Amino acid sequence: MANDLAVAKFSNLNDPLNKLLVCYQSDDSLGAKRVLGGAREVINFYSGIFGRPKHYQGYTVIEIPDGWGSQASHFYFLQTAAAFKESSRIGEVYHEIGHSWNVTASPSVKRCRYFDEAFASYFESLPIRRFEGEQRFKEEMEKSRTAFVRWAKNDQKVFETPIAEYGKEELGRHSYTKGSWSLYVLNQIVGDERFALIVRTMIAEFGDKAIDFAGFQTMSERISKRSLKKFFDEWIYGTESSKLLVDSAPIINIVKRY
Repeated sequence: MANDLAVAKFSNLNDPLNKLLVCYQSDDSLGAKRVLGGAREVINFYSGIFGRPKHYQGYTVIEIPDGWGSQASHFYFLQTAAAFKESSRIGEVYHEIGHSWNVTASPSVKRCRYFDEAFASYFESLPIRRFEGEQRFKEEMEKSRTAFVRWAKNDQKVFETPIAEYGKEELGRHSYTKGSWSLYVLNQIVGDERFALIVRTMIAEFGDKAIDFAGFQTMSERISKRSLKKFFDEWIYGTESSKLLVDSAPIINIVKRY
């Protein structure tokens, strides 16, 4: 099992009460305070709606240079310097912490990157809505749509491949965008309370076993007490959803389909 190892002349910020540690480059002290505050807020936010992560041990955030790529593991993550230097990039911290509310994907769908990156990407938008308002939330979702549409217009394979086939085609990077949108649509269909319960139930039921799309659909229908067949047919197993995104269909019109 590979491990991350960061070696530098770090300065540290501690929050013992919340078990948080930020290791940062000495010229980013103001950004480190912002990252520490954002981490504290978002952990409390996610815990409030999805429950506390199992075996919570606190978090260590380690600053690394831009261009290296952020990544998360169990209760720590490497965060590129952008989130320390630019207040508008705090969503990257939300994203990496959001991975602590992921479940394990079945080997057959793991490379789709849906049960890690789609969820973390959508989770990232939720504290933006809570802390910065509905308009900022909508801007973030439109940014995701725009990113997917740009790819889909330039590569027919992206447009024509269902999310469920992303692993086979090595297109898992689009779970960050279209995958996130699928969860946005699901959230709007079932409502905030039911969506949060779906996530809580998924974590509880699939904490010790892997999940696939069929299991996710069955569980979501049970919790929402409604058929979600058309939604899953179009957003997970089919590509009508690609057309909806490319055609810039408003979210309210998309949700009315289901």
